Order: sequence, then structure tokens, then C-alpha cells
Amino acid sequence: MSLPDDTPTVTVSPLARVTTTVACLTVTLAAVAATAHGVYSVAVASGVPVPVAWLYPLITDGLALTAYAATRRLNDSGRRYAWLVVVVAAALSGVAQAAFLAGGVAATPVGLRFGVGAWPALAGVTAAHLLYLTAHPAAAAVTPVLTAPATEPLPAPARPAVTVTPVGASARDREALRLRNGDMSWPDIAARLGCDKRTAMRGADRARNTEPADPARALAAV
Repeated sequence: MSLPDDTPTVTVSPLARVTTTVACLTVTLAAVAATAHGVYSVAVASGVPVPVAWLYPLITDGLALTAYAATRRLNDSGRRYAWLVVVVAAALSGVAQAAFLAGGVAATPVGLRFGVGAWPALAGVTAAHLLYLTAHPAAAAVTPVLTAPATEPLPAPARPAVTVTPVGASARDREALRLRNGDMSWPDIAARLGCDKRTAMRGADRARNTEPADPARALAAV
């Protein structure tokens, strides 16, 4: 589909592109820095040692950024999977920050401690899976083909002989033959029957071969 000639063309200057990139990076880095303390505080409140707790913001926000970068190299289901990882990682980071600001990390429940403890392993497996998908984008689309072991072919059962009876000519075929016997040209016959010339000729031949022989028609067809 071509665009009309009067469609305006949007041209982005290099300065505007650089400005937009810098603004996006600034917002992203500011958001990561703002949520890092909340994730760190939740990890410390769950019993994670302080030196290790600082890794939790890197794991959570880093996974979101990694999945976002992977969306440009994946297609279809792989891209949807990467976007899901982005949303989940960003949501976890936001929930941790909200819990910290709400003062709910003083006494963490057992379920939260369990999730905090399992999160690094889950994030590592997810990041490794994204890395594999970006290196092999067609891996998810490959369907394994199971082959049966080679066996001796069984003899085919005997089948009764089938007699093929030629299909009789239709009314249009007979009309094409009748018009042709009346010295009408093939283009006129095709126009009369509402079909193309080749179809009319084939129909007339089919009617000539399936109907009983008529000496008068045979002489006229010649």
C-alpha cells in the first residue's frame, strides 16, 4: 500500500534524537536509583547480609533492563515473554519501594523472606534463558520430530479393481457443443456461457466424448 504524494514526511534531527536518548536514560537511571534503596531495605529486613543486599537492586532492575533489550532481538512469543519479564521485574522493584516507604519492612513475614531468598536464583535462570533466546531466536519455533523405529513394511492388502466411469457432460458443456455445432466462434460461446474460451472448449470436448455418437453432429464439428 503506497502513501499519497502529499503525505508529510517526519524528519528527526540528530540533535533531537540525542536529546530524546539522554532524557530516556536519565529517567531510567533516576528510577533505578530511587527504587534501589527500597529493594535493599527489604532484602536487609528479610535477613540478607548487608554486602549481599546491595546486589538485589542490581539483580531486579538489571533483569528488567536485560529483558527490555532482548525484546528488540526476539519475535512473536519470545518478545512477549521478554516483555512479561520486564513487567514482573519492574513490578517487584516498585512493590519493594512502596513497602519500604509504607514502613512495612520492619518485620517481614515468612513468605516474603522465602521470596527474597529465592529471587536471585529465579532472576539468574530467567536472564540465562533470555540470553539463550537472543542467541537462538528460532529455538522456540523448532518442533521436535519423533521418528518411529524402522520396521519391515507390511504387505498391502489386495484391493478389488475399481472401474472409473467418465463423468457425464453438464448442461453448459452440452450447450457449448450445440453452439459450436451452430458455427458460433469460441469467444462468442464463452461470452454466452459466462466463462473463458478455454473452459468452453473443454466443455464442448467433454460433451462430444460422453454423449452418444451422432453422425450429423460429427460432420458439423469437423
